[in-house]
Amino acid sequence: MSTLRARRPQSTRPAASRPSWSTPQRDPKAYAPGGPIRVSDLSPGEQVLIRAFRRWVAGEAQHAAAWDAVAGLFGGAAGKAVMGGLIRLVEGMRGGARRRILHHSPCCPCLAADEIRLLTLVGAAAAGRLDRAGAYACDLLGLDPASGPGHEAGFALALDAHALARAMASEGAAPAERTGLSFTEEDAPARAPAALH
Repeated sequence: MSTLRARRPQSTRPAASRPSWSTPQRDPKAYAPGGPIRVSDLSPGEQVLIRAFRRWVAGEAQHAAAWDAVAGLFGGAAGKAVMGGLIRLVEGMRGGARRRILHHSPCCPCLAADEIRLLTLVGAAAAGRLDRAGAYACDLLGLDPASGPGHEAGFALALDAHALARAMASEGAAPAERTGLSFTEEDAPARAPAALH
């Protein structure tokens, strides 16, 4: 697997605190106990979300393919709202993450733990559970939900996830809320900040 990098965001934060997007070199436990393991285990809307996410963070050369994946399920008007919501969510992740966000390559049939975290976040937001979505966002970003800045960044990402879920719900394709998923440190990637290249 290769390392995929996202476009450098416009930010005033030091480069050392920006996340990088990467595919895991070895991810044998890339799932939460009881959670989906393969893309084929997901609903059609969830599959599109994961495939579009992977392609969007892969870089500009894959952006048209991300749009094609979304438009194929949602059509033009609803697809624009979904794609806009996904882009805002990715930008929120870029702006708030304090660790690497791991994902598999666009065609991989498996799910990385962070991709499950993303689905869990959007599913909780779709169910209107912004408190829970904020906690999931903090987990995804590598933030302490008890700290003021961590809580604020988590809640902001939860609001972005809620907007995306609402756009997906217009076509009945919002991710399902998954409760009871827990991620152990053994499942989690390293939480050290990484520079975005």
